[in-house]
Amino acid sequence: MSHPPGHDDRDRSLALEWEVELDRLDLEVIRIEKLLVAMKPMEASNWEAPSPSAPMPVHLLPRAVEIHHRQSAVLDRVVHALRTTTQHRTYVESLRDPQDAAPRYLNATG
Repeated sequence: MSHPPGHDDRDRSLALEWEVELDRLDLEVIRIEKLLVAMKPMEASNWEAPSPSAPMPVHLLPRAVEIHHRQSAVLDRVVHALRTTTQHRTYVESLRDPQDAAPRYLNATG
């Protein structure tokens, strides 16, 4: 079975387009993983949803699945970090007396 002229070029172009999208998603996961280590906030405005012109070629599926698994793991870590931060904040706020807003200092050096 022969393909129409330009079919192989179209397949290569589509594969390259998806490889670029997967590279971008992979780099985004790496960036989030590093942010979690540093606990620095990420700006949501920097993320863009994939917008390729056609479905992803099948040979790229394993990479997409691996990125998806890492995204899920990162999400779990973000949720855990948020829960921990919320618990710490709740505890610290429970120690504060709204009647007494004056700062207190402890001389721990002598």
